[in-house]
Amino acid sequence: MAEKRDAVANDAEPIRDEVLQPGADTARARKVPAQGPRYHAIVTGADGAKSLHALPAYGDDEAIAHALALAEGRAIEIWDGPRLIDHFAAVAR
Repeated sequence: MAEKRDAVANDAEPIRDEVLQPGADTARARKVPAQGPRYHAIVTGADGAKSLHALPAYGDDEAIAHALALAEGRAIEIWDGPRLIDHFAAVAR
């Protein structure tokens, strides 16, 4: 079993760091942990019930876009692991 795991690990392509170009928007730039970002959203319904949703994103801005589409006017918090990225209040309908 260990031999198979090692063979798979050796065949994987190395992870390359992205280099920001001068003038690039770095407001949300940060180092990504080795395991990658772990984005999730906590949506609060009108009745106060909370639900947790994984967000398939590779950056903060992409996570926010996915979360806002998911929120549909409800209050929402966007997290990357233990780091709060942003929160949005519910929109009155």
